[in-house]
Amino acid sequence: MNWEDTDENTVMHMMGYGENIWQLPIFKEAVQEYRCDIYTLLCLVNNYIRLWGLNSDIESIRNYLESLVRIEQEIDRSLGVD
Repeated sequence: MNWEDTDENTVMHMMGYGENIWQLPIFKEAVQEYRCDIYTLLCLVNNYIRLWGLNSDIESIRNYLESLVRIEQEIDRSLGVD
């Protein structure tokens, strides 16, 4: 599974790529290496939770992404960005 191969038609069907993408290291890779939008990934996770429920893998991913949002917001506040 490669993040650059995904588009709006495949993002909710990633389970079919031969591996479970709902693992924290894969989402860290999406953020760090591919610079995927954190809010989009968080929306994807929240949609998964809404459809399928919460489990420990999803909870770890959501916590990671929410921590990045908090860090981003703290940086914006410190820079005076609204």
